[in-house]
Amino acid sequence: MRMNRNLLSQSQTAFCITGNEASQLAQQGFLQEKQRLAMIGYDSDSYPRYCSLRSMNSVGKRFMMDMPGSNKKWPFLLPGSAGAKGVVIVESPIEAMSYRDLCTMTGSFYKNYPILALGGANVSFGLENFLTNHPEISEIRLGLNRDDDGKHKEKAGERATEHLKQTYGDRYQISVHVPAENDWNDVLKKLRGIQPPELQQQRNIPMPQR
Repeated sequence: MRMNRNLLSQSQTAFCITGNEASQLAQQGFLQEKQRLAMIGYDSDSYPRYCSLRSMNSVGKRFMMDMPGSNKKWPFLLPGSAGAKGVVIVESPIEAMSYRDLCTMTGSFYKNYPILALGGANVSFGLENFLTNHPEISEIRLGLNRDDDGKHKEKAGERATEHLKQTYGDRYQISVHVPAENDWNDVLKKLRGIQPPELQQQRNIPMPQR
């Protein structure tokens, strides 16, 4: 799987058309708005090994998938401050970014910790690989999902938390931070008072579909 670190800046340069022209092409059916966010994990040589894609729409059906060929041994990671002795573990890249924002907003010490997104509650080899490559780490803070929004048949986050505590509890200091909502992005949205979908829809005018 090959990805370019400068892909976003290159695409912005390559598609510098005017707003009027883009609107006309969309009306004619030649352009469609396809908002995607690509969240990338790199190996120790800074080579991209993992990519999670997610739609950025605030209403309608969401799109989420891992790119074919992604290796969860090298998942999405937000680097921490130099000398950090602990790591925060969450399930998805969106939750990693949400947790970092929440730490910044509240002044939490954990904003200094690297934040690793496993790519799912039941995927732990990314954590094992991270710990192997970072022997300075002595604390693991588990922030997996609550999974009580009615959409989950089982609480995978709770089960995975107990599994990781048993696996690493004899070698690392373990702390658990369960989100007050279903996941950390839900916590962030509630804290920021994100508008309900019906109000968002009034502001987001979709481009015509062919």
